Amino acid sequence: MTTNLERAARELATWPAPHLSEQEQDEQGNDMAQELATQGLIAPDLPSPDARTASGGHRWLTDELPVINAAGGRVGVLYPTVGMEHGITPGKAREWAYILLAAANHAEDTDHDQ
Repeated sequence: MTTNLERAARELATWPAPHLSEQEQDEQGNDMAQELATQGLIAPDLPSPDARTASGGHRWLTDELPVINAAGGRVGVLYPTVGMEHGITPGKAREWAYILLAAANHAEDTDHDQ
């Protein structure tokens, strides 16, 4: 599987630079992509599923979060400790993910204030 960093490097290497050799273009693309990643401008690679569900969907397992399932155009959030399941749309799942990411970024940005 190609990582986001590799995809960015490949794309950046195709930018017109007629004065550079193909190898130099590849190196420049890699350097530019790495700098973008260093600055937090390349999205991290998403985790692969940990298992398959009985219905053929995918399952992600974590130590702290509920179990996450995806199948049939829905995302399932399972809370095994309380026997509860909450089904949401892919769009709502992305919204929650963005909220979690924003909260994590905010916590990191304000951590030095503590």
